[in-house]
Amino acid sequence: MTAAVPETLKAEFQDQMVRIFAERATSGNLTMALDFAARLDPDVLRTAVRRLQDAEPILGCRMDMSGAEPVWRRRADLDANPGFRFDRDVADLDDATAAVTFEPFDVDNEPNLSCILLRGSEADRLLVRVSHVVADGGATFEVAMRLAALYTGISADPGFRLEPNPASRDSFAWLKPFGLRDRMRILRRDIGDILRSRRRHAGFRMTDPKDLERPGTRPFHVFHEVGRERLAELDQLAGARGLMRNDLLLAGFARAFSRLSRAASAESVHLLVPNNLRRFAEVETRPAICNLGGVANVFVEPDLGADYAATLDRVAREMERQRAGFMGAGNPLSLKLLARMPFRRKAATIDRMMHGAVGRSVPPVFTNVGALSERRLRFAGAAPERVRLYCHPARLPLVVVALVEYRHVLVLGCCNYGSDIEPERMRALLRDTVDGIAG
Repeated sequence: MTAAVPETLKAEFQDQMVRIFAERATSGNLTMALDFAARLDPDVLRTAVRRLQDAEPILGCRMDMSGAEPVWRRRADLDANPGFRFDRDVADLDDATAAVTFEPFDVDNEPNLSCILLRGSEADRLLVRVSHVVADGGATFEVAMRLAALYTGISADPGFRLEPNPASRDSFAWLKPFGLRDRMRILRRDIGDILRSRRRHAGFRMTDPKDLERPGTRPFHVFHEVGRERLAELDQLAGARGLMRNDLLLAGFARAFSRLSRAASAESVHLLVPNNLRRFAEVETRPAICNLGGVANVFVEPDLGADYAATLDRVAREMERQRAGFMGAGNPLSLKLLARMPFRRKAATIDRMMHGAVGRSVPPVFTNVGALSERRLRFAGAAPERVRLYCHPARLPLVVVALVEYRHVLVLGCCNYGSDIEPERMRALLRDTVDGIAG
């Protein structure tokens, strides 16, 4: 290795913001579950995990909160504790996965990367667990694919390494191409969104933000798979309307969520739709492992309409507005102002915003993380048979639905607590999102 691994890294703006939400128990780990018919080599995996923390230095750090401002510092225990575990003779892979993904998130001590190889009687499942404080869903995909590259390289050459990634983790890398006119357009859009968000919308209402931090009971994951033939039907329907598949899914989700929250038929729906802002940033050969996303406020108004076709018409108009206004790009003035604040003042600002939501419905989150490349997920030639993404459990009124596509199968998933809502209702939400789409 020619380049030195840095001992400290800047805690970027989005790192700090996700840390603040993690302190309030609304964020945690993102865990990818990769199912293999072939057996993986645990010794090679252990080496690959350790070398990945050199190749992507942020993964080998822990946020130091001892000073006035947070900073990422290299962990001294990486060689002794690289964050890899091998569990043999696992009787039930799903139960073992649940036990891992339901572990409480220790915001001060949680490693940025940990991997667990679960060995069942007939299959291996690799859990790649990444702290959301350092990575969004797209970056978590990159972590898994770079782990695969290291595993493949080490299998062929035990000395194989990747150089430390020099790519910038700047939370504002997406903003650099925007001129004054573009920034003013975003500002005008955001002012309008603030006014629209104050209207009455379908959803679960915030009573006390502290409730989000109180542990729930009976956490659960639910998933809904959409197969190749149904995806082809959706793509054909979207193409006939000049829309994208995700537009159809948003319309289906708006109607399904309205039923879930038992909203009045005349109520509109406000959705939070995360977007990958890397599309605006300079292209890197090896993109940085970081959070680089924005959130679009999508409004289905003035109501959902009488049927799915009416809802889709409303979504189509809204998405035309979104795409003309740099969908997901946040207000550069307010974001820069927030970024300049000391960390604890940022946290106090977030607390005021959360308390300001008391008595109002909280918009659900619908995040399409994207499609995974089978070619880049091969571990020495062995590709996963199935991939799922497990998110941090959310307390109501938060509802977060994440979508991942692999091998032409789309998986919708969410994670909540049985003490807040029945799993059957969340299964219906996912199922109805897709089944409610009519041609």
